[in-house]
Amino acid sequence: MNRRVISKLVVRDFLINASLAIVGEVVLRYLLPNFWFPFFPLIPVFFFIMGMLVFVTLYYYVQIKGDAHIVITYMTVRFYKMLMTLLLIWLYAANFHDHMMSFAICIMLVYLANLIYETSAMTMYVKKGMKNK
Repeated sequence: MNRRVISKLVVRDFLINASLAIVGEVVLRYLLPNFWFPFFPLIPVFFFIMGMLVFVTLYYYVQIKGDAHIVITYMTVRFYKMLMTLLLIWLYAANFHDHMMSFAICIMLVYLANLIYETSAMTMYVKKGMKNK
């Protein structure tokens, strides 16, 4: 895993989260105004930052340990990302009681979109690495 691959993954992660933010804002504000809440734009920002941490962690860990440990490292980082997402839901529920269901549904939809993207990107990277061997 080199810097070029990481930079491509981060740019794609940014584009996906930016499009999720725009589409989500339009849908929640204009099509489903009863479900709109002011913290929605922070959800894609949270997932973009977490995505960058995933890719940077993988980059540095692969530099130290090699490509042989990339799958277990990716799964470990995904687990921590899921824990951070659950912590964010818990913090929102503890501090803001309005629109709790909207927040939880939106964060899970964005989480699933990021999960699909990151898993497909890592699958393509691992398959390409296996072909090159």
